[in-house]
Amino acid sequence: EVSEPAEEPAHTTPTFRLSGHFVSVAHVRNDSDFDASERYYDVDGQTEGQVATYFRPLLSVDSGAFQLRYEAELGWNVWSRNTHGLNDAFFSKGDGLALRHRQLWAAYTFDAGLSLKVGYQHLNDPSSLFLDHYAGALRLELTWLGVESALWVAQLPDSTLEGISAEGDNFLTDSFAFGLDNAWSRGCYTLDVNLYGLHDMRVVDQPLSLLTLVAGVRVTLDQLEIQAHLLGQYGQWAASGVGAIDQTILSWASQARVRHRVGGFSWSAGVAYLSGDDGQEGNGTLNAFLGSGKNHSPTTWLSEDEVRDRYDNLDEQIASSWGAFFINRPGLALFDLTLGYAVTPWYTPRLVAAAALAPSPTHALGESFVGAELALHNRFHLGQHVRLVADVQVLVPGGAVAAFVNDVDRRATETAFGAHLGFLADF
Repeated sequence: EVSEPAEEPAHTTPTFRLSGHFVSVAHVRNDSDFDASERYYDVDGQTEGQVATYFRPLLSVDSGAFQLRYEAELGWNVWSRNTHGLNDAFFSKGDGLALRHRQLWAAYTFDAGLSLKVGYQHLNDPSSLFLDHYAGALRLELTWLGVESALWVAQLPDSTLEGISAEGDNFLTDSFAFGLDNAWSRGCYTLDVNLYGLHDMRVVDQPLSLLTLVAGVRVTLDQLEIQAHLLGQYGQWAASGVGAIDQTILSWASQARVRHRVGGFSWSAGVAYLSGDDGQEGNGTLNAFLGSGKNHSPTTWLSEDEVRDRYDNLDEQIASSWGAFFINRPGLALFDLTLGYAVTPWYTPRLVAAAALAPSPTHALGESFVGAELALHNRFHLGQHVRLVADVQVLVPGGAVAAFVNDVDRRATETAFGAHLGFLADF
């Protein structure tokens, strides 16, 4: 008796989708710091200005239970520098178009609802205060009893050169992170309880081990959104104190925000707080929060400019970078209020007022005022995919930020002005 051949599994035709985000922005400020002193050694002068273009395409491939994503960043390409028109065929001075990879991951969803995602992907906590990075990771996601859970482990980029070839590389001076995400949703409420770990070995004989607990709630109604999260950190940093003593990390952070929309009118208010260190640096206890340098504030000078991050926001400049993270010894208390109104279907202005303080002024030459920002953000919607951006900014700096930013007079607090004019497109 001849048995019938087994049925081959059905093949799903893959679907391809290309989407993207395009930005061209002209950026200008009256000074690169808050000191009007003549800098005779700086031939470029006091002002700051740049026009640049940025494009982020995303390729999505879906075939049944299989997914693949590839996202690249072409830019930040400055018109006065990054161009193929220069007389240098090999771009020996780094003047060619800049390209880097952002996401590259593949995922598979099993019948039980368990999914596996592997590759370069976005990792973030609900507040973004501690974790908001792109890194190579292995992630398992599962939904059970109304809880969306994920267990992941990642290798973060580090600054220790171990060699180009595989035989010259190892895991002895690398940086690893892991996480357990849990989001329990019921109706309009979502409860977040997340635990993250970091083991950083970028400096020989000074490993840093850190646990971060994130707990909070998110409420989403028809016209109202509320978010509040509290973060606590505990860890050990070997040989990082005075006399190469070990230090215990005990720090915390919090963030709360409310957004409300009534017809064409909208408003939001928020606060973000990062604990600062005590007055004795390297004394065996570190109370400064170790975070991502990001938050949910709409400010574009005191915190990151979401139109395009230029890595010059003041909350990062008063902190010390440690690999992919920032250690903010002066601490940060950021308060903001936003008012917006849709004047027409194609024009929406938004007024942003904010102020920031340094809770630990000992680490900012005894100054506690970081600065106050006032900005008018104008958005002109030209069509379904295109909008114009026209922003004006005023910053009243405080002594806490002048201590870190100024080149000559660390006490000078000259008022600064800035503007953006941009063309944005999404498809």
